[in-house]
Amino acid sequence: MRYAAKVLNQLIDRFERSSTYRGEGRRGIYFRFTPDTMPQYYDDTTSSYRLDINSEMRFLVEKGYIRIHWVKHNEGSLIDKVSLNVEKANEIYEFLGRRPRHSKEEEMLKAIEEYSGQATDEILPFYRFVRSRIIEGKSPIYIDVDNADEAIAIFKSLNAIMKLKEDIPKRVFSGRMLGDTKAFEAVESKVVRILKDFMGLKELNPKDVLTLVGVVDNPGYLYVSGNIKISCGEGIIDISSFVPDVGIPGEMVEKLQVVEMASKAVLTIENLTVYQQFVRKRPKGFLILYLGGFSDRVKRNFLNKLKLSGASFYHWGDIDLGGFEILVHLRKAIGIDIKPYMMDVDTLKEYEHFTKPIDEAYRKKLTALLEDEDYADFHNVIGYMVEKMVRLEQENILI
Repeated sequence: MRYAAKVLNQLIDRFERSSTYRGEGRRGIYFRFTPDTMPQYYDDTTSSYRLDINSEMRFLVEKGYIRIHWVKHNEGSLIDKVSLNVEKANEIYEFLGRRPRHSKEEEMLKAIEEYSGQATDEILPFYRFVRSRIIEGKSPIYIDVDNADEAIAIFKSLNAIMKLKEDIPKRVFSGRMLGDTKAFEAVESKVVRILKDFMGLKELNPKDVLTLVGVVDNPGYLYVSGNIKISCGEGIIDISSFVPDVGIPGEMVEKLQVVEMASKAVLTIENLTVYQQFVRKRPKGFLILYLGGFSDRVKRNFLNKLKLSGASFYHWGDIDLGGFEILVHLRKAIGIDIKPYMMDVDTLKEYEHFTKPIDEAYRKKLTALLEDEDYADFHNVIGYMVEKMVRLEQENILI
């Protein structure tokens, strides 16, 4: 009964997506035979497949599950389509060993209620959205009602992510929260999509999204250079004695204390190549920190410890959409006024021969920032970029 099961499952799938299933009307549910939907039926080398399929369809007619619609002038020989007898739906579910969709939806709504009760306020809009979609008989979009195990893994991951207090390696997170070090990989893309759509992170790539919320590929290091003395509970460390810089394990940053800071300005640098070149110059007065794109918790934690130093804060990144967004996010995350460094019109003009062209879609995104006061520091340079249709990567600036 291979063909019978295939046809019935197709009909039930269509039934569950229909207004008839939701009680909003009564329309016929059909499965049409075509070379794409039933290729064996159209095998020119033998008639055995067609005869077997016809036999199985007649069996379903005898059980009252379907009605056959024959091709005109080929009645009893060639099937055009079959239609579902919705009155027999419950019996068909039992015949297929399949759970009705409303049963799966009820199970999913219970899971949503359970896990939303454990969630932080920031992610509750997601739970409300998928709940309302299911109640309205629509696709919940972000989860699969037919896959409760996957949905629960998504719920567990989201709830755990929103409660993270420090960065955690992805596989450690997966093992602790889902019981398997590789389990998170199966739901990672869906979790990232939810975070992007409900946490205002739509423009970020998946890696940056997870970095921001604290799920990292590997334990983070803080790369820093400058005139500062710190203590980690076991003596005082003079960072200026490390040339050109030093990497501090992320775990140490949590208990790190600033003992003395002679540097008058803190400069975060977006790109590693530029950071490495810049620290080798040993510029006076700067405490230099490698940011590496959107900041992780380790770097934000360290910057927070510097807020009382009286130093001025600057960020140096690409003169492009991503560079602007990184600085604006950093300001909000740290809660201090961080000024752009070499991200102005003069820099763009000086290195204009290194610029890259932008397309119309990119131009529209930049133009939208001209209406956003968070990007007021960049309005002049954005206006120039829009006019000239260019952007500049930080690595092209000569140090």
